[in-house]
Amino acid sequence: MDCFLYVKIPILLVHGEEDRIVPPLHSRYMADELEDNDKVFKYVELESGDHFLSIQRNRHLFFKEMDMFLNQYLKPASKDDAVKAGLTTE
Repeated sequence: MDCFLYVKIPILLVHGEEDRIVPPLHSRYMADELEDNDKVFKYVELESGDHFLSIQRNRHLFFKEMDMFLNQYLKPASKDDAVKAGLTTE
């Protein structure tokens, strides 16, 4: 698919294996396409998970995965960049 040519940032895909709103196959296909196009991504499928994160262990796993993903791919701004963006007065 040509749309994957435009993907320039890491992607976290999280899907419940029992999701009845959006079938997990959608995320599996997307993960396959991301892999085929050498994109940076992580795919997590939540055991017995539904669309709404109804199971507490899945909520915890989701937040753990999201936290690790963001810590890995979000770099803190330098002090100079923070000043330029008006995030600090120093």
